[in-house]
Amino acid sequence: MATDGALANVLSLPTVWLVVMIVSNFMGGPSGFVALVAMEVLVVPFEGMLYWRSGKLRLGNALALAAVANLASFTFGAVVH
Repeated sequence: MATDGALANVLSLPTVWLVVMIVSNFMGGPSGFVALVAMEVLVVPFEGMLYWRSGKLRLGNALALAAVANLASFTFGAVVH
Protein backbone atom coordinates (compact mmCIF):
# COMPACT_ATOMS: atom_id res chain seq x y z
CA MET A 1 0.00 0.00 0.00
CA ALA A 2 2.80 2.42 0.80
CA THR A 3 4.28 1.97 -2.65
CA ASP A 4 0.87 2.70 -4.21
CA GLY A 5 0.66 5.95 -2.26
CA ALA A 6 4.19 6.88 -3.24
CA LEU A 7 3.47 6.14 -6.90
CA ALA A 8 0.28 8.22 -6.75
CA ASN A 9 2.21 11.16 -5.30
CA VAL A 10 5.15 10.85 -7.69
CA LEU A 11 2.76 10.94 -10.64
CA SER A 12 0.20 13.49 -9.46
CA LEU A 13 2.12 16.03 -7.38
CA PRO A 14 4.39 17.36 -10.15
CA THR A 15 1.44 17.52 -12.54
CA VAL A 16 -0.67 19.47 -10.07
CA TRP A 17 2.05 22.00 -9.39
CA LEU A 18 3.01 22.37 -13.04
CA VAL A 19 -0.59 23.24 -13.94
CA VAL A 20 -0.88 25.62 -10.97
CA MET A 21 2.34 27.42 -11.89
CA ILE A 22 1.35 27.76 -15.54
CA VAL A 23 -2.10 29.10 -14.66
CA SER A 24 -0.65 31.48 -12.06
CA ASN A 25 1.98 32.84 -14.45
CA PHE A 26 -0.38 33.38 -17.36
CA MET A 27 -3.57 34.44 -15.60
CA GLY A 28 -2.36 35.85 -12.27
CA GLY A 29 -4.61 36.84 -9.40
CA PRO A 30 -6.65 34.17 -7.67
CA SER A 31 -6.55 31.89 -10.71
CA GLY A 32 -3.64 29.93 -9.24
CA PHE A 33 -5.66 29.12 -6.15
CA VAL A 34 -8.66 28.12 -8.26
CA ALA A 35 -6.41 25.89 -10.36
CA LEU A 36 -4.97 24.32 -7.21
CA VAL A 37 -8.40 23.50 -5.83
CA ALA A 38 -9.54 22.13 -9.18
CA MET A 39 -6.45 19.98 -9.58
CA GLU A 40 -6.70 18.63 -6.03
CA VAL A 41 -10.26 17.54 -6.80
CA LEU A 42 -9.29 16.05 -10.16
CA VAL A 43 -6.45 13.93 -8.79
CA VAL A 44 -8.68 12.19 -6.22
CA PRO A 45 -10.13 9.71 -8.74
CA PHE A 46 -6.68 9.13 -10.26
CA GLU A 47 -5.06 8.40 -6.92
CA GLY A 48 -8.06 6.42 -5.71
CA MET A 49 -7.84 4.18 -8.76
CA LEU A 50 -4.17 3.51 -8.06
CA TYR A 51 -4.99 2.56 -4.47
CA TRP A 52 -7.84 0.35 -5.67
CA ARG A 53 -5.69 -1.38 -8.30
CA SER A 54 -3.39 -2.58 -5.55
CA GLY A 55 -6.21 -4.94 -4.60
CA LYS A 56 -6.07 -4.02 -0.95
CA LEU A 57 -8.97 -1.57 -0.85
CA ARG A 58 -12.46 -1.53 -2.23
CA LEU A 59 -13.03 1.25 -4.75
CA GLY A 60 -15.13 3.37 -2.37
CA ASN A 61 -12.54 3.11 0.37
CA ALA A 62 -9.73 3.88 -2.06
CA LEU A 63 -11.49 7.02 -3.29
CA ALA A 64 -12.23 8.07 0.30
CA LEU A 65 -8.58 7.58 1.25
CA ALA A 66 -7.45 9.65 -1.72
CA ALA A 67 -9.95 12.41 -0.85
CA VAL A 68 -8.86 12.53 2.80
CA ALA A 69 -5.16 12.49 1.86
CA ASN A 70 -5.61 15.36 -0.60
CA LEU A 71 -7.74 17.36 1.82
CA ALA A 72 -5.13 16.89 4.54
CA SER A 73 -2.34 17.94 2.18
CA PHE A 74 -4.29 20.96 0.97
CA THR A 75 -5.15 22.01 4.54
CA PHE A 76 -1.56 21.61 5.73
CA GLY A 77 -0.32 23.65 2.78
CA ALA A 78 -2.89 26.39 3.49
CA VAL A 79 -1.89 26.56 7.16
CA VAL A 80 1.84 26.66 6.40
CA HIS A 81 1.47 29.14 3.58
